[in-house]
Amino acid sequence: MFIKQRAYWLIYFLCILLAGIYCFKRPLYNWDMLPYTALILNLDHYNAKEAHLLTYKLAKESIPDKHYRNLTDNSHLYRRTMFNDPVSFTEQLPFYVVKPLYIGISYLFYKAGVGLPQATLLPSFISYLLIAFLLFHWLSIYLSMPTAFGIALLIMISSPVISIAKCATPDCLSTFLLLTSFYFIIEKPDLKSAYILMLLSVFARLDNIVTCIIIWGIIFFSKKWNKRVLTRDFLLYSGGFIICYLFIGLLAKHYGWSIFFYNNFADRLHPSFSSGAHSSFKSYIRLMYEQAMGGINYSLLTVFMALLLFYINNPFPVKELSFEKLFALFIPVILFLRFILFPEISDRFYISFYIIILILLVKKITLGELRNDMPTAGI
Repeated sequence: MFIKQRAYWLIYFLCILLAGIYCFKRPLYNWDMLPYTALILNLDHYNAKEAHLLTYKLAKESIPDKHYRNLTDNSHLYRRTMFNDPVSFTEQLPFYVVKPLYIGISYLFYKAGVGLPQATLLPSFISYLLIAFLLFHWLSIYLSMPTAFGIALLIMISSPVISIAKCATPDCLSTFLLLTSFYFIIEKPDLKSAYILMLLSVFARLDNIVTCIIIWGIIFFSKKWNKRVLTRDFLLYSGGFIICYLFIGLLAKHYGWSIFFYNNFADRLHPSFSSGAHSSFKSYIRLMYEQAMGGINYSLLTVFMALLLFYINNPFPVKELSFEKLFALFIPVILFLRFILFPEISDRFYISFYIIILILLVKKITLGELRNDMPTAGI
């Protein structure tokens, strides 16, 4: 039995490694790779003009011609402006500087000898492998090895997961950190480990602060978690989230933005900003409507929300829900609040939630089957 398990792990490892290498060798070459490269160069004390020039020089040397031409497409106003104007390019950096963990890890790879912009892809590659191992381990707790192997492999080679593994963005890293924190909240309760991972997720993507604060509130106020959280610890740990948010906001302030980041971020979301006007409440609502319609048409969000409803089944009365169902019930709340602050619907932001919904369903179905298989008393 033990030998069979090791064989499944070995085959799974080889499959995931091949998928990860494929993603690394054939990335999407998303435009975000360029500002992240510039921020890494800034850490090496290049000024804005030098970083801009070197960013495009390195991209031209290391990216296939057809992809480089796409990143500097003269027919695309935004990309043409970014290529020709260092000042306009630098003005975009606050959108990216608020992911310091991802930038820091990429910088370490760069200093270790990995070329730019390839160093920006390595955090996604490593995170992809780690997500795969965590997923297989978690599923194998409730499923047979062959079934866990098949489900985990199919999830890891699915389009949404492969997409974040192929991008030079913090999305894959963020997914790993959030998903692992969920593991230490739901499967193996460990408050300190979960909290550290949540803090790191905020440093990977600032918008994760919404997820972390809501989950932290559920743990404390519901009183249904595995372990009791003292009021003192709740206030102390909540303060940690606030300090992290303000610290990351200082990075954006370096570029003339508000320390609270979202004050300036909201103004720059709508196309009206390009004309020099601040976005009105009406234009912001329109932006949310347009993004919501696009998200419904081009993401898997509605499918997973349907699966979530199936898992929760009967959410009322809320007081009678287990912690896991209460956790699941707040997932739409998290996604809605996140959408208000960051009006974009894309699968790359939600992979950790998709996976936890699937795991909760697996857990519900398998434990339900076990109860159904148990003999009824008196028969």
